[in-house]
Amino acid sequence: MEWHTGITALWALILAGSDLRRRRLPNVLTLGAVAFGLLWMLWSGHTWLGGPWWTGLMGLAAAFFALLPSYAVKKLAAGDVKFMMAVGVLAGASPLLGIYLLAALFTLPVILLEYLLRGQVQRKTPFGFGIGVASVLVLLSHWPPPVFPLGG
Repeated sequence: MEWHTGITALWALILAGSDLRRRRLPNVLTLGAVAFGLLWMLWSGHTWLGGPWWTGLMGLAAAFFALLPSYAVKKLAAGDVKFMMAVGVLAGASPLLGIYLLAALFTLPVILLEYLLRGQVQRKTPFGFGIGVASVLVLLSHWPPPVFPLGG
């Protein structure tokens, strides 16, 4: 594992824990990562995790537009959208579909447990927990295979 991937995985786990415990994803960690990813691409010419710079921009836009409808109907909070955008700009567009699908899978037990313990589900889903766990698994396993080859 490259150290960039390890730092990104640790960052994602910190955010997952924050969303699970406090239902909050701090802007300093989400928007800060977006800004860092954009500056890194400007400086180095590639994403933080090594993909071509344009895949980082595609990842940023894809994450924004994929989660915007759920945010608009108040099912997700703005922090969830910013977290996914940060993952997109750091990792590029390739892993986002896998992360998105696994995030939904990992969020479902949290919702069910909340319903069993409280008899109701809170208005906003703690999707940041799922994004964090899914990001770690996808980035460390390199699944799914990249749509856009890294390098170049």
